[in-house]
Amino acid sequence: MSDKKDFEQIETQEWLESLEYVLQTSGPERVQELLHELDMYAHEKGVDLPFTANTPYVNTIPKEKQPPFPGGREIERRIKSLIRWNAMAMVVRANREEPGSNVPASGPPMIKKMLSPDSGSTSGETRSRNSLAARPLPPM
Repeated sequence: MSDKKDFEQIETQEWLESLEYVLQTSGPERVQELLHELDMYAHEKGVDLPFTANTPYVNTIPKEKQPPFPGGREIERRIKSLIRWNAMAMVVRANREEPGSNVPASGPPMIKKMLSPDSGSTSGETRSRNSLAARPLPPM
């Protein structure tokens, strides 16, 4: 078992030294090309490499040179919370009218009906449905 581990360490060291040589002689672009080719080759051979969410994006503007955020972060967060609360209220109303469905089957006219202050009915069900909009927002 120790021989295998020693061999793997030597093999890894050789790969790293080779990569360092390419970096020194051909530059980072060539290293990127080689790593991309290795990735493609491994994929073709059925090797699943772990997913990485890293992107090639690099922010080229230093933090101290970035312009200030336009607007207020607190009001932006509050608006986002209101939009989410409104979406949740619309889903609850839609589910009351069409149980089991969070997308109204009749499309935008149904949404207009749900958003109208009085949908033409004076039943208790309409009052309780409309009372959802009068509830306070959740704490932030």
